[in-house]
Amino acid sequence: MKNKTLVLFSMGAVLFPFMANAASLEGTLTSLVSSFVSRILPILALGYLGKNIFGHIQNDPNAKNETPRVVIACAMLLAINGVWSYIQGNIR
Repeated sequence: MKNKTLVLFSMGAVLFPFMANAASLEGTLTSLVSSFVSRILPILALGYLGKNIFGHIQNDPNAKNETPRVVIACAMLLAINGVWSYIQGNIR
């Protein structure tokens, strides 16, 4: 049981390396949004893209219809990181 806890803690430290600034609410929210935008959304985008690619490999008839939507969704999910960086840069 201890090994599972240690492994889960280690994986969490690798996936979410942003330290939360507990001294201010603004710092905490900034850290939370940054970790979500820069870590979780790109993983989701690549997951959707991978699902579509495997659909093409397996000759799924729906994969051809989904391709434009998947490409647009992946571009939007990855572009959110740039928008967040722009917003952060212009706030200060």
